[in-house]
Amino acid sequence: MKYQEQLLAILEENRGTYLSGEMLARRLFVSRNTVWKTVKSLQAQGYPIDAVTNKGYALAEDSDILSAPAIEAKLRHKGRLHISVEPLVTSTNTVLKAQAAEGAPEGTLLVALEQSAGKGRLGRSFSSPRRSGIYMSLLLRPKMAAKDALMLTTAIAAAAAETLRELTGFLVGVKWVNDLYLNGKKLCGILTEAALDFESQGLEYAVVGIGINLEEPAGGFDESIRDVAGALFAAGETPVGFRARLIAGIFDRFLDYYDRLDEKPFLNAYRELSCILGKPVRVIDNIYDPGSSRDAEALAIDDDCRLLVRFADGHEEALSSGEVSLKILQGSFS
Repeated sequence: MKYQEQLLAILEENRGTYLSGEMLARRLFVSRNTVWKTVKSLQAQGYPIDAVTNKGYALAEDSDILSAPAIEAKLRHKGRLHISVEPLVTSTNTVLKAQAAEGAPEGTLLVALEQSAGKGRLGRSFSSPRRSGIYMSLLLRPKMAAKDALMLTTAIAAAAAETLRELTGFLVGVKWVNDLYLNGKKLCGILTEAALDFESQGLEYAVVGIGINLEEPAGGFDESIRDVAGALFAAGETPVGFRARLIAGIFDRFLDYYDRLDEKPFLNAYRELSCILGKPVRVIDNIYDPGSSRDAEALAIDDDCRLLVRFADGHEEALSSGEVSLKILQGSFS
């Protein structure tokens, strides 16, 4: 860990409390001058560190700058994640897939404040303006068959919805397979991408990406998504420290699930959080007759995380996420 990260971690642990330069120098095994230079560098990056003669240095209690130490401080699973926070990336999934190919370890978590080329399912873009959302991807190296990769998406969806409900009290729901909704608007998208080991037919790695709209951008969402996109808060109203608590909460829950993935401990929560079961949906073919659609009723989610639907002619079918997409029909939300 670099001096900046080490110093920031200590200040984060003691937020609002002044720590002397001498004490910090002893903790970091460096000179007091190195501490001073490191503080100056962090201040230049925007970290609100107060420096007072004869008192020392303190990170402001109301600081809302997102950092790896701020997230780590909130985690129950200490040391499980290798966290980095970047101001701008093309796409957290794209960057992390490149790192995975170069041997990055499981648990590498990339968080970005903004994406210039955010990705959604089926090659769609994901709007990722600065300050209005959280954009992050986690690298996993699970020992599992490629056909079971859907469990990763459903597990992270359940973890995210549960955490959002706990922290806000809002009734966030899951739209099979990878979207979270609030008040009939899309709040969050999840994209899992994987590399296949052709010899074993298992996964070489998987990258699970998640983007959450925290607040509406200044001026509102782009006209192209205004009717479908929603956010947790109005512009400028995200509570101080909320982002770090949310990220830590999601991945703590996900790791609880991941450690027992074969038991599918997330499945009951995923079903209970569904906002489409018993509701009318439109099933859109992605493979065999792209763009064609049929109306149906969403009945249940089976043990393989497939969606069971009944079409107008009474025919029932278990849908695979890669083969179809869903459109929620008007009146689907009560």
